[in-house]
Amino acid sequence: MGRKVGVWLKATDAPDAQDIAGDSVAIQGFPALEYLLYDDAMDEQALNDPNTCSLMQAITTQLADTTSALHRDWQAFGEHYLDTANYTETTLASAIQALELLEDKRLGEPMGLKGTPANGYLAEAWRSGQTVRLVESSLEGLRTGFLPGLTALLREADALPLAETFRDQLDKTLVQASELPPGLAPALDDEEAFRGLQSLYLNISQLRHLLGNEIASELGLMRGFNSSDGD
Repeated sequence: MGRKVGVWLKATDAPDAQDIAGDSVAIQGFPALEYLLYDDAMDEQALNDPNTCSLMQAITTQLADTTSALHRDWQAFGEHYLDTANYTETTLASAIQALELLEDKRLGEPMGLKGTPANGYLAEAWRSGQTVRLVESSLEGLRTGFLPGLTALLREADALPLAETFRDQLDKTLVQASELPPGLAPALDDEEAFRGLQSLYLNISQLRHLLGNEIASELGLMRGFNSSDGD
């Protein structure tokens, strides 16, 4: 990340969005922006440099272009996706995988709960100290984009109580995430803050269990199936 940013900052010509799109993912998206804004190597003088401003503008433009393209593609593909035979299974698998990533990669690994020592540098957005806020945003995305459809499916299956249980657990987890400090790395050296992260981790684990086992079984889908299984 730092090496790639350094190359562009020393470039003779200011990059544009097309230049960024043609380069590696290391210079694209939010991680590169976070580096430019928050890394210790980027002091006030560096941030005020015209090359830094040009690079940030190119990265943000490319990010906006990519986001718009994804939105257009999903709008065009949406009706077909809803009509596919495995729509329910695929959507459920994606939600399960999202929870697994939250549990294992975004919390478990940096917290040292996956067989390796705790390491705050493994946390997403560790430079800006917004790891927990991003976890909260992902949970909110499940609530707004996934829960309504899940509730409808379980209502049709005469299993509305399961939807209510999942909703209540999701709401509980969201409230807890919103009340925790935004960063993960500082909590590794704070016993009370770390207990809060452990509780959040367990609540997300419970969400994954509800969705991947009880709800998947109720809907007649493969128990514990998720899109990271390689099937």
